[in-house]
Amino acid sequence: MFAYSTCVTVTPTLPDDIRSTDQTASSDRSRAATVVGGSLLLIVGIVLAALNLRPAVTSLAAVLAEVRDSLGVSAVWVSAVTAVPTVCFGFAGLVAPTLARRFGALRVVGFALALLGLGLALRVLDGPAVLLGGTLAACSSIAVANVLIPVVVKESFPGRLGFVMGVYSAALSAGGAAAAAFTAPLERWVGGWRLAVGLWAGLAVIAVIVWAVARRRAQPLEQAALAHDAEEQAAQATAPAAAATPDVIAPATIARPTDSPAVAATSATVQAATDQAAPAPAAAAPAAASTTAAAGRTTSLFRNPLAWAVTGFFGIQSLVAYTWMGWLPEILRDVAGVDPTTAGVMLGALMVIGVPAALIIPPLVTRRRAQSGWAVAMTATSLLGVLGLLLLPTLSPVLWVVLLGVGMGGLFPLALTFITLRSRTVADTAELSAMAQSLGYLIAAIGPFGVGMLHGWTGGWTASLLLVLLAMTIQLLIGYLAGRPRYV
Repeated sequence: MFAYSTCVTVTPTLPDDIRSTDQTASSDRSRAATVVGGSLLLIVGIVLAALNLRPAVTSLAAVLAEVRDSLGVSAVWVSAVTAVPTVCFGFAGLVAPTLARRFGALRVVGFALALLGLGLALRVLDGPAVLLGGTLAACSSIAVANVLIPVVVKESFPGRLGFVMGVYSAALSAGGAAAAAFTAPLERWVGGWRLAVGLWAGLAVIAVIVWAVARRRAQPLEQAALAHDAEEQAAQATAPAAAATPDVIAPATIARPTDSPAVAATSATVQAATDQAAPAPAAAAPAAASTTAAAGRTTSLFRNPLAWAVTGFFGIQSLVAYTWMGWLPEILRDVAGVDPTTAGVMLGALMVIGVPAALIIPPLVTRRRAQSGWAVAMTATSLLGVLGLLLLPTLSPVLWVVLLGVGMGGLFPLALTFITLRSRTVADTAELSAMAQSLGYLIAAIGPFGVGMLHGWTGGWTASLLLVLLAMTIQLLIGYLAGRPRYV
């Protein structure tokens, strides 16, 4: 009896606030355990998704001459089909944030991967119109994934942002390299370009399956986080202190002056869903005005010079990258006397060279407050490769391709990292990602189309390479501005 009484009477009655804190901590530990359990599979899904975001372009480029001869199309059509990816990336990327808010980023990326596989399979079944339509569908899907995968990364891995973005960028390069290097040999082995290009749809099927499983595991956590954040928002909205002290901001949204950009960017994602969905105060501007009062931004990104610098940098590096992905084999065959198979392999090498750069550069640049030096150095490296192709193309084509690959491999992950480093919250990241990638890819369309048209008009590649040289000079200046330690 005594023992029983002791057991009953020593049980403490905790105050409500302490019980609430303990329950919250327990809930947070449960959510953290779910994150750890599902994070590895989600990283695998991100890698597989990234592997699919370049073969639609590089596989066609590797056999572009054969496609042109087989379909009997004009130089204008060829220029247009090389520009289709960037145009799609620009326009389709505009709808990505709306779709993510309606259905969730994870679900939308899964649907995009499924449509990508369908477009890749269908585009090789008939003539020029079907090829163009399938490319449009595939590249529109890629555009949506391009915008939303960085958002998924920032929401899911705020403490490992540099590492995961590096893996993602490396997988992008690896997928493009594989398609560029193996499509031309496949064309010879299977007896035609249609099957060689269409086989890349199989990689998309694998990505869809893995992504679906990863999303299913992450969905309960996502729903629990949204419910938890909704309760917090309701409590904050009813607290009288919120109205009396408008200058008090949640610590998770404050970037200390001594923090590096990486720390400031990742600290803002401690409560990712809260940042993304928090309601504005009654006196604040409507959500449509694209304001983020907690982070100090009260104007649209379209009025923000830094946002335009990030957009311009992303756009020009994409212009150059998709020019090489669309035309480098043709350029090497004409100006350097390289055979078709070797030209495709060299395009693959260009992409492979970017893999170690994509793995190394994001973790390094996120440790520094400014990234201007990186932008200038990578751009200058690529400039040397362009000058080599322009002035001494036959001297050492391999060297010129290596220089182009080192520069391009570093510039793309740097451009992606700018999107996360120059924004404080997940909401800002989503907006800046949509702006930079949508408008940036529209800028990038000038490259493949302009290079193709100049080649058609002049019959040579000098004017085309001069256009690329001019674009990269502008990129060097904009990269310096985008790399300074500021926030949109």
